[in-house]
Amino acid sequence: MSETQGRGPDLEALAKGLWGRLRDVLLVAERIGGFSFDPGEAREASAFSEEDADDIATDFVLRALRAAGDRTAWAILAAAADAGSEGVPVEDLTATLGLPRLVVLERVSDLLQLGFVARAIESERVVSNASAVELVAIVRELAGTLAERVRKARRGEGGAGDGLPLL
Repeated sequence: MSETQGRGPDLEALAKGLWGRLRDVLLVAERIGGFSFDPGEAREASAFSEEDADDIATDFVLRALRAAGDRTAWAILAAAADAGSEGVPVEDLTATLGLPRLVVLERVSDLLQLGFVARAIESERVVSNASAVELVAIVRELAGTLAERVRKARRGEGGAGDGLPLL
């Protein structure tokens, strides 16, 4: 993870992982858009245009953040990222989260659909990829910065360095 190298999170690694999944979605959309039920009918409708790129990318990033952004999904993502290439056993996730196996597996499926994790069915493990590791690093870095400001504010250091009062 780039954070351990002192450079902070690697946005390119995160983008590369998200692109892998978005590329798959775009390829499927193109195939479906060009599919014709009538063999004699040529159909060349594209599912997206170059002008759509900003909207598609923004929507995909926000969808990824939303999926990873609730506490349960975050716990799964962080545990998988911390586990490294071995991944984290589904059994450990259910025990840690105190949730039924089906609930955990559905959340894993959400993260899998966005390309953040893989599920090794035979070994029953959830394995993160570089994009998940970088997302975890970004969240932890931002949360750490805010937590330090909270601590300073609690100690009466105003707005924790910004000169503004806490309340």
